[in-house]
Amino acid sequence: VAGIVISVSDLDRIKLCVGGATSTQTGGPLATRAQAKELHDLSLARAKTWNNTLEGSRRKKADEKRKKLELEELERQKVDSEEAKIQLDQRKATIERANKLLYDESDRIKSFHSKMMMCDVLAEREAQVGLKGELKKLEQIREDRFLEMEKQNYRRMLEREMK
Repeated sequence: VAGIVISVSDLDRIKLCVGGATSTQTGGPLATRAQAKELHDLSLARAKTWNNTLEGSRRKKADEKRKKLELEELERQKVDSEEAKIQLDQRKATIERANKLLYDESDRIKSFHSKMMMCDVLAEREAQVGLKGELKKLEQIREDRFLEMEKQNYRRMLEREMK
């Protein structure tokens, strides 16, 4: 078997005629794979922006679901913060009530409340006595008027009998 020697330019010309690229243009089979991968990645990147594909609709559904979940989480956080505020207000009210009860249970305050109640009772008693006196006066006035009317009726009756 005899070997044939072909120059690089003849080899490139033959490859060009067959339909392949020349080795000097691409840099070998590794460069062709890298270029194909690069074109494939570029194609995938372009396809990611399309919404009318299956992948695009899946991505859109996933985005909508993620947004919905984020909104639900924000709503839950809002409800949680309101609930925490309500619980804090209730806790403060309970503490204030307990402090007031402790304050009211002290001897000084008990004595003060007792004296206040006594003053209220005495004032009410005075008002009742005054009211009773007023009612007695009104009753006396009514009695006097009734007696005066009786006297007038009696006089009229006597005057009729005398006529």
